[in-house]
Amino acid sequence: PGWTIEVPVPPVAGAVPSPVPPVTGDTPGEDPPADRVPSTNGTGGGEAPGDMPSGVPDHAEAGADPAGDEAARRPAEDDQAAEVHYQIALIYSELGEQPKAIEYFKKTIELEPEHFQAHLAIAREYEKKNQVEQAIIHYQKCLEIEPENRVLAEYLGTLYLEKSDYKEAEKIFKKIKESSKSDILSNFWLGILAEEKSDFEKAIQYIKSMSGYEKDVSLLLRLSYYYAHVKNTKKSVETLKKAYEIDPSNPEVCFFLGLAYETDNKMDLALEYFDKAVAVKDDFPEAHFQRAVVLDKQKKFRQSGQALLKVISLNPKHAAAYNYLGYSFADRNMRLEDAETLINAALKIDPENGAYIDSLGWVYYRKGEYEKAIEQLQICLLYTSPSPRDRTRSRMPSSA
Repeated sequence: PGWTIEVPVPPVAGAVPSPVPPVTGDTPGEDPPADRVPSTNGTGGGEAPGDMPSGVPDHAEAGADPAGDEAARRPAEDDQAAEVHYQIALIYSELGEQPKAIEYFKKTIELEPEHFQAHLAIAREYEKKNQVEQAIIHYQKCLEIEPENRVLAEYLGTLYLEKSDYKEAEKIFKKIKESSKSDILSNFWLGILAEEKSDFEKAIQYIKSMSGYEKDVSLLLRLSYYYAHVKNTKKSVETLKKAYEIDPSNPEVCFFLGLAYETDNKMDLALEYFDKAVAVKDDFPEAHFQRAVVLDKQKKFRQSGQALLKVISLNPKHAAAYNYLGYSFADRNMRLEDAETLINAALKIDPENGAYIDSLGWVYYRKGEYEKAIEQLQICLLYTSPSPRDRTRSRMPSSA
């Protein structure tokens, strides 16, 4: 049957590989908490974020002119005013009053342009409002103030990566790699960047340059995925086997091994690993779906149908499962009313999927409703999609 199989790819966001040591408790993909990003220059009056100012310091020395020197006093007064505005902004932020918080963070920055914590805090407020461009401006300013702040640099790099600004992301991660003896995280993110640019050979190099990758399941999964994209099936399977040796109870590892063997047309082995995946994690719709596909290829139609119904019970919006089961009935010229209902359910979820439209045309053909069949097939020509005559396009996962 025709469908577009969406299978999970090895995790990225918020799941940095385990050999990578945490940096000040933060991981890429999370907002760097203001109180955890170290301030190397003591900006913000030297007080901990959230502490109220201790009061106006006595700048007058004994015997000095009470009026003092105006030019000398003004910077200290501005600093104190900036800190007061900053504390007011924090209170508004805690109250959830973003406009007021942003207003006072801006006033802080006007008085003290190098106020690290104010730039950091306003960037976080903009992120809450999904104004990523504005957030990046202030994160970038933070990095100018503290150029050695690696946590912040990594986070800014991931923001550029998320908005597909690969040039800026690469610039940041390469700079981290050049300036740090421990370049594990930078290699990881440079690998992700290479993946986004479909440069899988380079992605392989970055992952393999990470210390301890051979013992990390998540990195081995990703490496296998890259090998599959460069058509090196042998290396892909070998890498998955290494991951399986490390953690045989990992459902993702079993799932990807099943996909690899299915791609290699080794259906018995594929079924074995899909069975293992669902045995460990029953709530795994894609593993049940691929298991159904293999059973269908082995002409075990009843078991395949049961597996597809399991998929639908786990994920009622799994359009591919509805279509596959419906087309399977139509292909064997049985339960055509059920087939029509199932395929219409798939089209309700994904109405512009050419494969599903084609499947419905096939049902009408089987029912002898030729005018309806022609109509559906003509509609199908408007869309580009795999033909339902093509049996499942089992493959290693592609970028989602």
